[in-house]
Parts: sequence; C-alpha cells; structure tokens
Amino acid sequence: MILLFNMDDSNTVLSKGEQICEKLRQRVIADTNFHPVCSMGITLASQAEHFEAVSRRADMALYRAKKTNKGGCCLWSIDAADEDSSRNPD
Repeated sequence: MILLFNMDDSNTVLSKGEQICEKLRQRVIADTNFHPVCSMGITLASQAEHFEAVSRRADMALYRAKKTNKGGCCLWSIDAADEDSSRNPD
C-alpha cells in the first residue's frame, strides 16, 4: 500500500500510479529474465474518512485494474463500483 498525501487531483494521482507501475516494469530480477508487473487500485480520500472505507475503495479499484488493465492502474469511481456490483450482485 502506498499513501500519497496532499494530492487531490485524480489525474495527478493516476499519473503518479502509472509512473510507479512503469518503474517496476523496467526492473529485472537479478540472474533471471523475470520482469515484475504492477497493478494498482487508487482512490482519493479526505482526512475525515476512516481508513477501512478508503482501503475498501482502493481494493475495489485494484480488482478492477487486474480485470481490465492488468499491469496498470485504476482509479476508484462510484460509477465503476456501481457497474461492478450490478454485474456481480452478492
């Protein structure tokens, strides 16, 4: 989990996440031909929010990233969350 503070613009946060994933993709594990892959779920939060709620949103975005953009980032949005829950009701 990576926490970035004082970032309230979704485009900036998504760009930073993509930069982190790209840096990991460029790495090679020593003495192997293994290239790590990074999928990241991102959400914006306010200081007043409980960690559990923020973590849950980031987790939903991570699962969406793995499903739709493996090796990349997905920013949590209420629209995407509604779409996912309507496809897979509990």
